[in-house]
Parts: sequence; structure tokens; C-alpha cells
Amino acid sequence: MFGKQVINSDSLFDEQVLVKRHMSERFKEENWQNASLEQKWVKMFKEFEKKRIRVSNFQKLVEFIFCLPGTSEPVERIFSIMKSMWSESGSRMLEQNVKAVITWKIHTDWSCSDFYENLKLNNVFLKKVLSTEKYDWANK
Repeated sequence: MFGKQVINSDSLFDEQVLVKRHMSERFKEENWQNASLEQKWVKMFKEFEKKRIRVSNFQKLVEFIFCLPGTSEPVERIFSIMKSMWSESGSRMLEQNVKAVITWKIHTDWSCSDFYENLKLNNVFLKKVLSTEKYDWANK
């Protein structure tokens, strides 16, 4: 859980002026025009950091904005997957199993047979499952 983020509105205004000036100077550069929106923000914040220009309030605001989904499509996709699973199994599945399958479907594009074939080849994972130890997904 993140702590309470405090933004100083007076400093934010000053930082916004700096950011606007910086962006207008960079706008004419070809590598800037071809960069994605995310790349532009990263470049700008790195340049500010290199020059020791503090824009922490503005950076908090940008980070917050980028964490918001642009559309409701990801949520709708989850509900669609969940609806098809519940209707296919007639709600006989346990909630934890539905959650596991949805998580899998969201984070991979493997079919069930692809998953099975890859699982057979992953001896480390199979040994962990058989020994009932927790598998460290982050390092695999």
C-alpha cells in the first residue's frame, strides 16, 4: 500500500511552467516527435534529474495519471472470461480456481495444450508442485 501522497499546489504550478518550457523546446527535435508519450515523459524526467531540477509534485501527478487505464476494456475482458467460465462449469468451480484461471488467461496467450506441454518440460516447477513448496514465479 502506498502512503498518502501530498502535492504542493504552489510548487506544482512552478513545476508545470518548467515542464511546459522544456517540452516546447524539445518538440522540434525529430527523436522527440517520434517517441511515444511514455518515452517522452521518461526522457524529460531523466533530463530533469540529470540537471538536478526538482519536479517531484508534477512527477507524482504524471505517475498517477499513467496508472489509470485508458479504457474499460481490461475490466470488460475479465468479466467476459469470468462469465464464460461460470456458465461453462455451471458455477461448480471454487472461487479460488476461477481466480487462478482468469489470472492465467489474462497474463498468457497459451492454449490449454500449450500450457500442458510446457508444464511437462518444466521439471523445476513440477518438483515444487510435488513437494508442495511455493513456486517463485518472479524468478522464472
